[in-house]
Amino acid sequence: MADLPEGARLRQRPFTHTGVDYFGPLEVTVGRRREKRWAALFTCLTTRAVHMEVASSLSADSMIMALRRFMARRGQPDTLYSDHGTNFVGAAAELSRARLEIEERMSDEATTRAIRWLRIPPHAPHMGGSWERLVRSIKVALSATLHTRAPKDEVLHTLLLEAEFVVNSRPLTHISVLPSDPRR
Repeated sequence: MADLPEGARLRQRPFTHTGVDYFGPLEVTVGRRREKRWAALFTCLTTRAVHMEVASSLSADSMIMALRRFMARRGQPDTLYSDHGTNFVGAAAELSRARLEIEERMSDEATTRAIRWLRIPPHAPHMGGSWERLVRSIKVALSATLHTRAPKDEVLHTLLLEAEFVVNSRPLTHISVLPSDPRR
């Protein structure tokens, strides 16, 4: 096989091209009451590595803060892919009038940081299949631990990071079980 062309996807740092999606709500216990939290999943579209952040709401400010925490630890992506806010379906009635403002505010944050923010076409969730499948993997890992309990904020954050570790430690290719095959 010939060498990959210069600038090929394997010669870039991780999270250069990133997909982002929200899932939840996840209930947490704050004092004696329960509150909702959402998880923001960032995935590297090259290596399929996952980065998890907790978002306190579905607002644009919460998304921007999750994005800033992601960039503080993983670096700034060149391109960020997301859906058209299908994570807002549960609150569609309330957010239908505010959706444009939310998308404009997130786009403004991306523009000031020179991030190209692309959205997949509406009603085409298969185009975000790479991160939708990882959302499912995280949910399976969380459900094995949470069941129906509502942990405290700090415990939820820890569980999300442990689920991130489990997903990031999966093999990306077939691993042979034959003793004669070399280990990599």
